[in-house]
Amino acid sequence: MMRFLLFVSMIVVSVSPVVRCARPEAERSITDSATVSWEVRITEPASGLVEVRGRIPGEAIDGSSLILRFLDLRRFPEGLHSLEARSAGQALTVETGGPSEEHVRRVATDGTSEVVEIEYTIDPTYYPPGSRVENVADARSRVGGELAVLRSTSLFPALNIDPHPAHVTFVLPEDWVAVAPWRKASDGLAVDPEDGTSVEYIGVGPLEVRELRIEDTTFRVATVSEQAVLNLESVAAAIQYHVDLLGAPPTRCSGGRAVIIVTSRFMRGGAAGRCSIVQSPSPEVLSHEVFHWWTHAALVRPEARWFSEGFTNYYGIKAARESGLMSEEQAALCLADLWGEMLFLEAERRQSLSAASVDYDSDGRARRLVYSKGTLFALDLDRNLQERSRSLDEAMGAILSEARRSLTNADLLELFNRVYGNGVDAEFDAYVENNEALPALGLGPATSRSGCARYLPDN
Repeated sequence: MMRFLLFVSMIVVSVSPVVRCARPEAERSITDSATVSWEVRITEPASGLVEVRGRIPGEAIDGSSLILRFLDLRRFPEGLHSLEARSAGQALTVETGGPSEEHVRRVATDGTSEVVEIEYTIDPTYYPPGSRVENVADARSRVGGELAVLRSTSLFPALNIDPHPAHVTFVLPEDWVAVAPWRKASDGLAVDPEDGTSVEYIGVGPLEVRELRIEDTTFRVATVSEQAVLNLESVAAAIQYHVDLLGAPPTRCSGGRAVIIVTSRFMRGGAAGRCSIVQSPSPEVLSHEVFHWWTHAALVRPEARWFSEGFTNYYGIKAARESGLMSEEQAALCLADLWGEMLFLEAERRQSLSAASVDYDSDGRARRLVYSKGTLFALDLDRNLQERSRSLDEAMGAILSEARRSLTNADLLELFNRVYGNGVDAEFDAYVENNEALPALGLGPATSRSGCARYLPDN
């Protein structure tokens, strides 16, 4: 069976020209035979394109071909503009996959033991399923004229080789830097084999980079000069709130973690990788994405995305308010807009949270219902528990302080029942499994002023 490993790269110093530091003996060079190396070039940001050069050790290639899968290009295979390969100075044959695998390239290596060099030009623009592809601010990976955010799976291919360490350098415009969570090594960053398969986000541009340390973890915080809403103290407060709430730090990342804050013009909302987050400068979005380090994509099955997204959205608002990043009035406006969005989305027919979760990737309205109705379900549940001198915090701490994966709705109900007895069975039955309407929560009318909702009658 093929094992695909994605090698990604990050660096936190200016690399134009590429910094070539003296290499301590303990560090690997890009010419070490056991290391896959990548050079990433963004020389004309306005083009939206990235040039990538890779060197794959011949000893790592098992078989007659090297297979490259550009996973995020499955929906937009035309994003790969060119790809060439060679070995020992000779061009190698490159074939495109079949009709269902246009994002795949096969390089005929004929069992060579020599290094295989590949070069390609790629448009790394990536829109999550269900987003509006005509709105560039909805993209989670793209190169703009003044800034770039790169999603690792939109930039680098997965390879059919056994896990190998990787080393990456960047060639960038003057005064640009690249920020992401891997450890520095020589003139680039090193990616250990066990870290190479995770999806991460890389901020690239004229970024200001500072560091903070919480619970023995280093966080690199990158911001652009245009945004002044969030600062280092805001990021620290959001992270500390969640650590205190859950009683456990997020899983360890060998190179630390990266927090990339761009302008709302460049990105609307945010996204989380295993050890990185990127988002617009909104306190509730920051708290939401930080919380995803615990409520990660592998936590739940598709039917339970209401928990990983809706409850995360609720705690994004709650954490921002309680840690002082968001006023009571701002939080109230946000919740009111989410209430208005839910009513708008369910005007013709109501949908259970489980059904909306299953349709999350294929239906933009179902996707937003997971956020709005999921948030309001969490609010209603928290209020009901507080009337009994309990709190939703108890269940969240119990569920997220331990490593869990692939939770179903039944699994979540069982975990909630361990904390509250059978005290939430009725709510789960009504809103998760069935399409009953949430009770009036007294949130007031939607105003569209918060920016928390996408679908409202006036927009």
